[in-house]
Amino acid sequence: MFLDCDGVIFDSNGFKLEALRHALAGFPSPALSEMEAYWSANGGVSRYEKLGYFFSEILGTSDVPQHVAAAALRFTEFSRRAYADSSPLPEALLFARRTGASRCFVVSGTDQDELRDVFSDKQLSQGFAQVCGSPTSKLCHVKRILEEHACAGERALFIGDGGGDFDVARKLGVPFIYIDQYSEWRSAKATLQGVRDVLVCQTWQDIFTELGMQLDE
Repeated sequence: MFLDCDGVIFDSNGFKLEALRHALAGFPSPALSEMEAYWSANGGVSRYEKLGYFFSEILGTSDVPQHVAAAALRFTEFSRRAYADSSPLPEALLFARRTGASRCFVVSGTDQDELRDVFSDKQLSQGFAQVCGSPTSKLCHVKRILEEHACAGERALFIGDGGGDFDVARKLGVPFIYIDQYSEWRSAKATLQGVRDVLVCQTWQDIFTELGMQLDE
């Protein structure tokens, strides 16, 4: 069982956009507007990859790695403070408990060190087998975990809210549940309509209902 973090375990997509604005403060407004649109359309993708796109493709700057590193640091400082003031979605934690910690993996585009600190600080780590993040890609994490457990993709499940999550699931043959409630993926329903092994749900309650699980303890 694979769970994305932002928009799935935490309602954090909003403050990640604020973190982006903080990280890129001072750059031209048209470039920032283009970047915000790109950011929201590419949920589940590492901040490093998306910031790289900003500096290389939108601005066309030189020394891209240096710019990415500086912006990522500002982003992380903002994001850590925001996570400290946020609580995980209780339904997501209940789902992980019902699934069993040994079978439940967090696979996120958030920086791995940051994410593990957040889960440790909030005493969530014990609820999951692994907490995995960037700069390693979600595709690499999921592929590795499947191989380590000798698990065929069709026997797993990925719950996410972004196009990047869906792309990983599709490439590895993993059934996918899309949760819409906090997602920024505007074309999700049109993209996913009629796709095999995909379930579209509005809320965690819908996921529990579709899987025949009780929402109470």
